[in-house]
Formats: sequence, C-alpha cells, structure tokens
Amino acid sequence: EHLALANGCELVDESGEIVIASDQCVEAFEFYQELIGNFSVAGTQDVDTVRAGYFAGQAAMAIWSTFLLDELAGLRNDALPSCPECVDDPAFLAANTGVVAALQGPSGDEPAQFGEVSSWAITATAATEPSQQFIEYMLSDGYVDWIAIAPEGKFPVRAGTAENPTEYLEAWQGLDVGVDTSAPLSDFYPQEVIDILQSGADTFSRWGITQGQGDLIGASLGELPVPQAIGVLTSGGADAQGAADQAAEALRVIQDSLQ
Repeated sequence: EHLALANGCELVDESGEIVIASDQCVEAFEFYQELIGNFSVAGTQDVDTVRAGYFAGQAAMAIWSTFLLDELAGLRNDALPSCPECVDDPAFLAANTGVVAALQGPSGDEPAQFGEVSSWAITATAATEPSQQFIEYMLSDGYVDWIAIAPEGKFPVRAGTAENPTEYLEAWQGLDVGVDTSAPLSDFYPQEVIDILQSGADTFSRWGITQGQGDLIGASLGELPVPQAIGVLTSGGADAQGAADQAAEALRVIQDSLQ
C-alpha cells in the first residue's frame, strides 16, 4: 500500500470510483513484481523471513516497520542479528543501516509512508463523562506512559502542550526501547534517524480514508483483494495490468455489496 501511495496510486478517487487499475497503480504493481522477482532473496517473504534475511546479512535492504529498530540494535534475545560482523558487535547493523521513512515514486506528487494514527472515539451509548475523562488523561498525563509501551513503534503525534509545545517529543526521545536489554534509540541511531522517525506522521497516508471510504477499506480487509492480486502477480499468474484489473474487479464487488 505505501509503495503504491508513493507513486500516486489511490484505491478510490474522491467520487468513490475504484481506480486501482490506473497507470500509477500498474506502475506500482510492476515495481513490486520487479523487487520480488529480481532483487529479493529466494523463498517466501513475510515479516519473519524478511527480518531474518536482513539480520543474517543476506539482503542489502528490508522493508519493515519501525518495530525492527530495537531488534536491529541487539536488544531482543530471541531475534538477534546474526550477520558475521554481528557476532562481535550485536549493534553492527544498527550502526550501518540507513533509514528511509517516506518514499516517492516517479508518478507520485509527494512522499508517502505507511502508518496508523491511534484515535479515540466515544460511542453514542457510552458513559460519556468518564469516557471523556479517560481520553483526556491518555492524551495528557498518561500520554508518555502510553507511548513508552513501545517507543520504537509509537510516536507522539501530539508534540506537546500549550505551555510546552515540544514536551511529548522530548520525552519520547528519552524513552528506553528493547525487550531483554533496554536503552534509548539515540544510543544506537544518529539524530538524523531520530528526526526522520519524529516527522514520519507528517506523511502518513492510507487508502480510502481521506476519500471517506472507510467502510470499503474495512470490508476489503476481510477478503484481501489487493494481496490476492499481488500473490497472483508474484507467482507469475498475471502481469501488472492483469493483477491491477483483478484487484479492481474484486473491490467493485465488495463495494456493490455495501450498497
């Protein structure tokens, strides 16, 4: 999804029409096929195998979430880097890995990256007053403790308060990461990487949300039309245009079922 968005590929347009078979999307499908077919290590690509391949020094690049960063620094015993250089220096990969957050393809108008913004909502039937008090607490006094659960993957989109506009950003920088060993990210990564992580939320983008198509996105998560089309593409069952057309047709069926 984030590779497609980086190339200006949207799942739906502002009118709600399925446009995933657009030229920008076909280019994104082609790019993904080339990555997997010509530049990837052999075998199945999932979160575990991609991490293992990069940690072993078998791949020059990896696409992963920021939850990789503490493991990359050797702070999780059951997922330690295993490259030859890592034997003497478990943090070798952290010191020698560049981090890119937002990407922009040849047909993209601006950089884009995958991310989720955690939102709070109070339902119409909820106990409104205590719910509001809880949310206010979680976004103020409890905010840093919430982020501290996993600072390598949780970043403050609320930078601070009126009195201290950078309070939460500064607090995040000092939080420890890691599972079996704990240390702040700044012990392993330069300020440039920290800045990239902090500013990442500025370029978060998701399919269908800004077009008001949340129902379609939710329904498609159950049937996974795009991943299925990608599977056909990477196994040689279709070219990029065919895979995009397959995804578009499946999405139209889902969309019609919501009418």
